[in-house]
Amino acid sequence: MSRWKKILIAAAMVVAVLMAAIYAFLSFYDFNKFKPMIAKTVKNATGRELTIAGDIEFELGIRPTLIVEEVSFQNASWSSTPDLVRVKRIEVRVAFLPLIIGKFDFAHLVLIEPTVIAEFDSSGTSNFSFEMPGDQKDESAMAPLPLIFSDVIIQKGRFIYKDARSDVKFSVSIDRLDAEIPGFDEPLQLDFKGAFDDKPFTLRGTVGPIW
Repeated sequence: MSRWKKILIAAAMVVAVLMAAIYAFLSFYDFNKFKPMIAKTVKNATGRELTIAGDIEFELGIRPTLIVEEVSFQNASWSSTPDLVRVKRIEVRVAFLPLIIGKFDFAHLVLIEPTVIAEFDSSGTSNFSFEMPGDQKDESAMAPLPLIFSDVIIQKGRFIYKDARSDVKFSVSIDRLDAEIPGFDEPLQLDFKGAFDDKPFTLRGTVGPIW
């Protein structure tokens, strides 16, 4: 056997052992340890509480999946509804090979039974206006976020809108929504089935870019 073949075999064995070690580590690691850190980071960034009542799990495979259950995000103090967002289950799939080198390549997002409330009080303040600690506003928080999901699925969701200024209220129930998002400046492919204020409707086709 030539020297180069021995080197290649040795390198392949090292890679195989490394991948097996990563697989074993991720299989048995308790990701719930990250809950306090995640909650603190969100609190520092928004001034509101993020609660993860369920477990954080990591399922391995060709596309590893991060699963978070029973998530809620605190609403504005003036709102009569305690949670701005509630989600029963979140699934995020990432590519495995980029993960080895520490790069998260998100591709697929699944939201099970999410509820989102958008509302304005009588002065026109939105519940999406966050009060930063020390009355400091983070300008970077206003910058556009990078597109990290190209495929989004929502099952049994609900969006509620309330405006105290005009007394406008409506809700959109989502039986299922499939969205393919190739980019901020690319057309979106949508397949929606749900209801607007209990009036069933479907939507399927292409709409303009997010921008």
